[in-house]
Amino acid sequence: MGPRPRNGPARLRPALAGAISIKTMRRMLARLALAALLLPTSAPGTITRRRPTPRRPSQDQARCADPVAGVWVGRRYWDAWGEWVVFTLTIRHVQGSADALEGTIENHAWEGPRSQTQPRPCEANALDVVIAQPAVGTWSAGTLSFHGTSWRVARQACRGWSRYNLDHFQGPVDPASGTFTSVNNDGGRDRDTPYIFRRIQCL
Repeated sequence: MGPRPRNGPARLRPALAGAISIKTMRRMLARLALAALLLPTSAPGTITRRRPTPRRPSQDQARCADPVAGVWVGRRYWDAWGEWVVFTLTIRHVQGSADALEGTIENHAWEGPRSQTQPRPCEANALDVVIAQPAVGTWSAGTLSFHGTSWRVARQACRGWSRYNLDHFQGPVDPASGTFTSVNNDGGRDRDTPYIFRRIQCL
């Protein structure tokens, strides 16, 4: 098939262009703009602009009704030994007391570089052990004191410890942010060693 021959309307195009005046074109454009403004942009009752989704507070920012009862987690890395330690304090009030506390202290320790924030499968007899301690403490004038009374090996995935010094954490609590800014004194390598705990669960 050859090229389609030009028909009548194509030959009339120059005449039509000359017949529309500039004034008429401006009037047509104004009408089109007005019509565009009057067109509905969305169905009635719908919101066209998406509102930002409120950020849910993370667990460590959650506020609890009680200033100290709950599960608290603090961690640090020991460069001198190449060890991670993660402490978990589970704190409850002694029944009938607002100041006396009881619960547990758990210490999960493992060897590895600073970048290894979780233990790996046992390699070359590296340290990976969980120490559990029943604990007691007090809550007075915004200060929390919580210490272990005995210890046992709760889990040992690799090499563990043959002896252990009981932990004793003490410091102020900020209930609004759910943080416990403490120091630990265990009579061993922890001497006024700072640990910042964040509450991850209310009790």
